[in-house]
Amino acid sequence: MPVPVAPAAETTQPVAATPAVADPVGEPLDAEGLMLDVVADKTGYPAEMLAMDMALEADLGIDSIKRVEILSEIMKRRPDLPEVDTKKMASLNTLGEIAEYIRSHLASAGGGAVTHAEPPRPKASSAATP
Repeated sequence: MPVPVAPAAETTQPVAATPAVADPVGEPLDAEGLMLDVVADKTGYPAEMLAMDMALEADLGIDSIKRVEILSEIMKRRPDLPEVDTKKMASLNTLGEIAEYIRSHLASAGGGAVTHAEPPRPKASSAATP
């Protein structure tokens, strides 16, 4: 006698949720906030530990490859930003210098409004690593 087989249950694969990205065109640019968010995402450091005066390589261990990843993510989040000079970006040493470069580059290109974030957070001990 054949064994009855239950109909195959319909399986649904979970779909990875992609974050909703608001159209950034016309929104003011918070260069510091953007920089801190992207660096936190790409390095694993908690955003509250980051400060704008932190050196990319000495304080955060960010090498040239990670710099490219960070810049790429910034451009992905803010497609309205004009292309940046990668040689100039490579010469910048702190999170604040990069944020200022992005802000001034957007302003000089006739981009949208630019805002300044709250004052830089106090520098955390560089001994803490993720």
